Amino acid sequence: MANLSHDYASNSLGCRFGDKLTTYNHGSSKMTDSTIYRIGIYGWRKRCLYAMILLLIVLIVANITVTFWIMSIMGFTLDGIGGMRISKAKIEVTGEAEFVNAVYLQRLSSASKVPMFIESDRAVLLTARDKTGNISSRLVLKDNQIQAICDRFEVVNRDGKAVFSATENEVAVRVENLRIISEGGSVFDGSIQTSVIRPEADMPLLLESPTRGMEVRVAQDIEILSRAGDIKAEALHNIVFQSANGEIVLNSPNIYVDRLMRGTEKGHMQYQVCLCENGRLFLAHNGVDCRASSDVCAFMLQCEKCELLKVAVKTEGERGRMISSAEYRWLLKLLCFSTAVRFLLVTYSQLQDYFFDVKFTDVDYTVMLDAAKLMARGQSPYERQTYRYTPTFAWLLLPAVRWPLYGKLLFNAFDLLAGLASTVLALSSDSGHSSLGPLLALALFNPFTMIISSRGNAESFVSFLVLFSLLLVEIGGLPARLCASLFHGFCVHVKLYPIIYLPSACFKLYQEKLHQKDDDDDHVASLPVRFARALGAAAGYAFGVLVGFAAPTALAYYKYGRQYADEALLYHLRRTDYKHNFSPFFLPLYLNADSSTNIIAWISYAAFVPQALIVLFLALKFARQLPICWFISTLAFVAHNKVCTSQYFVWYLAFLPTVWSGFDCNRGRPVRLLLWWTAGQALWLLPAYCLEFRGFNFFLPVWIASVLFFLINVHIIQRAIVSFR
Repeated sequence: MANLSHDYASNSLGCRFGDKLTTYNHGSSKMTDSTIYRIGIYGWRKRCLYAMILLLIVLIVANITVTFWIMSIMGFTLDGIGGMRISKAKIEVTGEAEFVNAVYLQRLSSASKVPMFIESDRAVLLTARDKTGNISSRLVLKDNQIQAICDRFEVVNRDGKAVFSATENEVAVRVENLRIISEGGSVFDGSIQTSVIRPEADMPLLLESPTRGMEVRVAQDIEILSRAGDIKAEALHNIVFQSANGEIVLNSPNIYVDRLMRGTEKGHMQYQVCLCENGRLFLAHNGVDCRASSDVCAFMLQCEKCELLKVAVKTEGERGRMISSAEYRWLLKLLCFSTAVRFLLVTYSQLQDYFFDVKFTDVDYTVMLDAAKLMARGQSPYERQTYRYTPTFAWLLLPAVRWPLYGKLLFNAFDLLAGLASTVLALSSDSGHSSLGPLLALALFNPFTMIISSRGNAESFVSFLVLFSLLLVEIGGLPARLCASLFHGFCVHVKLYPIIYLPSACFKLYQEKLHQKDDDDDHVASLPVRFARALGAAAGYAFGVLVGFAAPTALAYYKYGRQYADEALLYHLRRTDYKHNFSPFFLPLYLNADSSTNIIAWISYAAFVPQALIVLFLALKFARQLPICWFISTLAFVAHNKVCTSQYFVWYLAFLPTVWSGFDCNRGRPVRLLLWWTAGQALWLLPAYCLEFRGFNFFLPVWIASVLFFLINVHIIQRAIVSFR
């Protein structure tokens, strides 16, 4: 019988519920404990399972072992595989690497101090693409050749400057020396642009065009120099020298023209070739004297790159010369260097004014700057005490209200312009054959004028106006001399002293017109006609000076009234300054400053009469040599003036480059005269310093030094008259 209970039991299985076991059997045999508790896989199945598990473990271990062995052989690390190291910023490959397909890189570089090799059995292509994916440039290495496919190919140096560049239209080599080593020479199919072509040492330079012509084109000058040999020009047919706007100059003591054809009395009109004193050739009718009008023998001075420096010298005995390109480049270098030195002086003026008690800046500059500030506010510049100049100075310094250094830089610029004008005058005079270097040194590096201008003194502006007026007079012609007279009048408006140049200028024009012949023929006009012409020329110049003076003077008087006339004009006529005065008159002026008598007026007359006589004498003596006349007249006027301050020296030092070469240069006479002049100032400055800054009673030593300085100036005037006589 089967024992059943309410619990469920499956066949041959037993389950324990608490302590009670319920079983179910189909047979009547008795079940043992082993039969009851046999659970799982038994027999051959069990053995197969264990074998499979063991085999799997062996395979896993072997796989792991082989994997680590392969990783160790291939060099797997956390940074990369073998010679390849991978980081966030780069991929580093050690040894050789072979790429089968395309590789896209942003940057390819080798390790430090290790070269990098890029090799290929066929071609190596380095390609760059633009944003659209098109090829912009490519470098190809193949078949014993290198190709660069691009719009522009460049080779640059370490500084990033292009040494070699090539485009479709141009190949440029930017090196100091380009050497082409070839026994047979070099052939250029197109054009060549270069600044210098030079052969090897001790080798001739040969430029050859065997079958065609050769043409040299430049935008500026062409210089052909043979420093130790000849220059030969030979042609089968014609040799043509043509100047469109300039001149053809043959500068040689000997000029030969051989194998000329001889003319006959028959045929067309024949002319004779004549020579001006300055070297210019012209034609004259056959059978008459070689006489030319003033316009024919005019001389033009030219410079490289421009025609800025043009001087027409018409006075008899005067010559000029051309500035070479080398001298022009030297002029530019000296001009730049002089400008830099003046910038340093202006900068130093600020430092000395700030750190020292003795100021570098001239007190007159402070006065003019204050007047400019008043003018900027719409007031009269003469409301500033001691402003006794033309309103032009205050007007020029209006920008200095905002930039205080502007005025000093402006006056330095006028000093440079005055130096250039004096150099042009020197080259157009008898001394035109002299070297340009000393003239430029005197003009651009005069320490006296450089310091005066850097202190803010306006004398350089006046010097420029005077020299420019003189340059216009020397150029000649009605328009130039009309402008010269107007500028001369404006000079007198700015400073009264240029009025001393009026007699000499009028005498020069008078003499020129008096001896001038008619332009159409060699006929000499009658004496009354020539006298009328000469008088008209002199009167016309004087009238132009009057207009140039009266127009700005009337405008200033209309604007500022009586105050302008008192401060800018009348004050300088009655001025009796005895401080900083080199004149021997300073002591009589000082001793009679409070006198109620007319002694000071008599002293003024005593100083004026010699000045007027000397100026008239020099005007009659040197009217044909106007630069020399103006120099000596200015020197004599300043030396005999009752007021002579150091800034007045600029008036005649501005002419120094113009007249330097005209002095008797034997045994260095000009240098000795200049040293005497400097020593005279030094002798005066020592007692003057003790008198004005130390308060010592040195009036008598200062007066003796003033007399010595006056005698030195008289000696210089005498030597100048003898040298230029």
